[in-house]
Amino acid sequence: MSAVAIQDTGRSNIITNTLTIARRNLLHIKATPEQLVEMSIQPLMFLVLFVYVFGGAIASSSKEYLQFALPGILVQSVAFLPFTTAIAINVDFQRGVIDRFRSLPIARSAVIAGRITADGFRVAWSVLLITGFGLFLGFRFGGT
Repeated sequence: MSAVAIQDTGRSNIITNTLTIARRNLLHIKATPEQLVEMSIQPLMFLVLFVYVFGGAIASSSKEYLQFALPGILVQSVAFLPFTTAIAINVDFQRGVIDRFRSLPIARSAVIAGRITADGFRVAWSVLLITGFGLFLGFRFGGT
């Protein structure tokens, strides 16, 4: 009769498992570069579209509207995080990846925490990119 060793899922083990799952999720960007375009180019297109196409019609100048539009687009990017996380977890569940993770001796919370961590890095990249592009366009912190 063989004995099955049950590993202790201590706090450091949970953090290690979470970071491993996050790394796995971030490596998907190499496999599907569309994700990089989606999280980088799309918010920049929204920024340019709203500021330079619609900005003149809404505000007196595009620079004034940039002060209003950039924070809104940043909030929009952050607000989409739960949706992308939920969709990605659903895709993993449908493909059987979650079932494979359940068979491993890892913390169950690491799967969701790893996905949230990876998506947090993606959003942080997007926020830095949008803010940098906004500064290039003339956005200034603290108003006009």
